[in-house]
Amino acid sequence: MVVLDANPRLPADGVIIKCVPGFAGNVGWCRIVTGVKPDTRYITPAAIGEVRQVLRDDLIPIFDAVRRILDENESIAFPGWGLLGEWTVGALYSSLLDTLQRDADTARSVLTGWEDGALKYAQQNWIAAEDAAVQRVKP
Repeated sequence: MVVLDANPRLPADGVIIKCVPGFAGNVGWCRIVTGVKPDTRYITPAAIGEVRQVLRDDLIPIFDAVRRILDENESIAFPGWGLLGEWTVGALYSSLLDTLQRDADTARSVLTGWEDGALKYAQQNWIAAEDAAVQRVKP
């Protein structure tokens, strides 16, 4: 039996087991990522590309899933909160849900901006800087 915790682990073979906790501390879902270079301490275009890929493949889909869950729970079916509960609990629930939706959208837009904006340009600039740093010798 394999026990997976919510923290990523990096075994010697370069496989990362990523788990996202579910409700009440249970494991929600896990994904095994292979081919990750174990030594990405140095900033290189490849390392920046790996960060972009993690954002694109792992983090942004999490916020998409959160947004879908929040959208599915936007309204409570009949009888709802009841006549008096709608004024108190219903208003609080709607306010909290609006805040969570706004925060999930903001987080997704920030991550998308990093992946498609800042990190993309950083990777391109790093490649250009490496190319410019190469000494060329005339024969």
